[in-house]
Amino acid sequence: MGVVSMPLEMTEEKAGRLLALSRELRWAFSFSQGTPIIEGQAASQRVEQAVPERESYANAAPVLLENGDDEGAVETRVLAM
Repeated sequence: MGVVSMPLEMTEEKAGRLLALSRELRWAFSFSQGTPIIEGQAASQRVEQAVPERESYANAAPVLLENGDDEGAVETRVLAM
């Protein structure tokens, strides 16, 4: 039987950190600008580092919603997609 990975508890602190990172990435890679992600460039490396945490960004959304940050919840959820 395979190993089952249990998600870590999402704290307010971690959700806030992920929100800050998602906002950085949103400005570096604006959807409307179509900015390409180029392997090896410093800005692109941040995106590459965020990919393994994709599920964490999605899990941050409910925590942000519970704390009244609707906009932040949407931002982290969009990044997760």
